[in-house]
Amino acid sequence: MTDKKNPPACRGRGEEKVKLLTDITTTSSQKNQVKERQSEELSEILSRLESKIVRSDEEVDKWERELGRLMAESPVTASVIKNFDRNIKEAAKKPEQLPLGLLPTDFCRTTFCRPIARQEKRPVNDIKQEVFEGPWGRIEYYGPDCAMQEEDLLITIIRKWIENGMKEFGCQYAELLDELGYKRQKDGKHSTRNRRTLKEMLMRLGLAAFRCIFSRGKGKTSGLVTHAISFNWDDKEKILKIDVNKWFVGTIGRGFVTGIDIRERKALRGDIAKALHRFLSSHNDSEGHINVFVLAQVIGMNMKQPAWKIRQLLKLAIRELKRIGFLQEKSRIKDDVLHWHRAHKVLGGPKLVTAIQAPEE
Repeated sequence: MTDKKNPPACRGRGEEKVKLLTDITTTSSQKNQVKERQSEELSEILSRLESKIVRSDEEVDKWERELGRLMAESPVTASVIKNFDRNIKEAAKKPEQLPLGLLPTDFCRTTFCRPIARQEKRPVNDIKQEVFEGPWGRIEYYGPDCAMQEEDLLITIIRKWIENGMKEFGCQYAELLDELGYKRQKDGKHSTRNRRTLKEMLMRLGLAAFRCIFSRGKGKTSGLVTHAISFNWDDKEKILKIDVNKWFVGTIGRGFVTGIDIRERKALRGDIAKALHRFLSSHNDSEGHINVFVLAQVIGMNMKQPAWKIRQLLKLAIRELKRIGFLQEKSRIKDDVLHWHRAHKVLGGPKLVTAIQAPEE
């Protein structure tokens, strides 16, 4: 059973958890392996998890911790629940049932969103020209620093934009903050700080201008993009209106996209782990290898760091990706080469766009 430091690979999959816990309760009762008091507490936890289908992951985490406590109290119960997490991870291998997000595949391999700490970002009005380059392409960028927080927002915006028929959509600041995982105050509203953070992220994406040259097969595609997104607050309708640049329309319309598992991404604590998750998701094959320093460059790590530090940070990121069930345990770095093995296939291409436009009931 996972504890707070090791959340399950597919948080929020209420239906699977309810089924597994029902089996656990039934099996334990039949074998008389759970004391009466523990059976009552398990039933209470089961009913709470049943309501998870419409409740927050935070609440389910609380009841999972309670289940962990019961498991620790009884060695017999521990043996019954031993395979709980493994079964949850198996259920998570069905990509069509996971929360769907996406990015253009080219952007997953060469991007201006880097794994840098919030405090290290230059002020939003500090506009600079930079070049991001790797084996898959080159981006000539002009704008403020964009980090993983801005990429999280871009993924959310693109998904909502696709749901709206690839055209401008309207929403509230609170709606975006909720989807990004920001917590509300006790009065049910988002803090001024949260709203200020979101506005700054929108501004950074709105100012992001870039020219991209991507390698695709034997050819290259290039184009000048004015800005990643455009947005404005409609004071009359009291709504935030957001549109995505037409370059994305062509790229996404042709199906050059990679699925981003939002639950897996939210379970990651490190920005380098998020960047690595994005990059490895973009490959059709479920396994491969890449030099660690080429990898560090394409995911936007600070290449001025000592080589030992780059290796260390990548190893920590790989450990995180194993923890959430994205990478198999046999994934490793050997002789400065990452040999990676994904645990499941990642949904992508036109099927992913269609799934977002018309989600199954």
